[in-house]
Amino acid sequence: MNLIQLKFPNNLTAVGVLEENKIINLTAQNKDIDTTYKLFMELIKNSITIEEFLEPKIKNCPVFEFNYEELISDPKKFDVNILPPITHPDPYRLFISGTGLTHTGSVKSRDMMHNDDDEKKDQTDSAKMFEMGLKGGKPSSGEIGVAPEWFYKGNGFNIKGHKDNILLPSFSLDGGEEPEVVGCYIIDEKRNPVRIGFSLGNEFSDHETEQINYLYLAHSKLRNCSVGPSINTSLNFSDVTVKCDITRDGSVIYSSGELKSGEEYMSHSLNNMEYHHFKYDIHRNPGDIHLHFFGTSQLSFSTRNFTELQMFSNSTTFFSGTDPRAVDFNTDGSKMFILEQSSNRIAEYKLSTPYDPDSKDSGVGISISKVTNQAYQGFGMSSDGKKMFVVKADHSGDNNNNVIEEYDLSIPFNITPLALLSLITIPSPE
Repeated sequence: MNLIQLKFPNNLTAVGVLEENKIINLTAQNKDIDTTYKLFMELIKNSITIEEFLEPKIKNCPVFEFNYEELISDPKKFDVNILPPITHPDPYRLFISGTGLTHTGSVKSRDMMHNDDDEKKDQTDSAKMFEMGLKGGKPSSGEIGVAPEWFYKGNGFNIKGHKDNILLPSFSLDGGEEPEVVGCYIIDEKRNPVRIGFSLGNEFSDHETEQINYLYLAHSKLRNCSVGPSINTSLNFSDVTVKCDITRDGSVIYSSGELKSGEEYMSHSLNNMEYHHFKYDIHRNPGDIHLHFFGTSQLSFSTRNFTELQMFSNSTTFFSGTDPRAVDFNTDGSKMFILEQSSNRIAEYKLSTPYDPDSKDSGVGISISKVTNQAYQGFGMSSDGKKMFVVKADHSGDNNNNVIEEYDLSIPFNITPLALLSLITIPSPE
């Protein structure tokens, strides 16, 4: 079962029960249940399931005039705010936390983040923590396993709902998305944690700060996050697929692809993670809410180049007549590279201010070979700046192929000299 919380202009709130695309207004006939917190506290008090509780209560409840898809797409159209799926009347009593290095696919990117040595002679603490989970994160019934990594993200003031703005503090170095499953818990009167369901969340962290030093992990996590829009009370947390798309001006500029979560992909069991979070007395105060991020099999942010998504404060015309097709930067933003299609070259500009095109110099360029009827479509560089890849399309004659040219950069992020290593032809689908 899925539940949402809605807020209206008169500051009244309501609980909605989702039935496929319909939203049942539970509060309309049950005025005392105007938040999901009140609903779940009632369930816990009476020791009954949500299905048992709701069955007699929703029979005569009306359906909202808007359906779920319409509401998710444009809540302002209906003058409604979608709140996080569970909130506390006292935001200081809602705790947000998470575990990292719990998924079998996530350790590689985290290990690389904290180890600049290509040979990786020494195992990083990230790798050691992950190995501990592999060996002891799924104990037998009745046994206590090894504790996972744990971090604190803040309280109820840090949580954002659907369509809310996620804010970055002025001292942030980065803001990176992390789509994850969120466990939702309420502490009962006997100080026992009760799992009320799961939701979807964007953990949103400052990975540039974390990368400076692993001990900065705590600093990097104290940021806004989002949870919702709904809470699922019956999710099977064994195999969950999530995906992250970043859209700008109506176009998808980044897509993570499938990211896996759930116990099948984790080095720790759900019970083991819950035990180690709630073993502390301070985490078991009656009536408190805990929202816990569980991570995913692969860090979404590590699959993209942040510089490609860089938003500039203004839009200056730099390349009149060159038909620019792609832009990239070196790791510290001191160099900018432009693929200029009409002049058949890669242009390199030094930036006196990192990632600020306004601070460019006159630049240098190197021509790239062009075969008749071939058009260059884009390019990119490896993270270490030692390789460059250029994509071109061949529409000559009956050909309809895409070609990837691989170049060697003898000096990282220096396009002169440039040596062609290989050509890869990728036929277009028939």
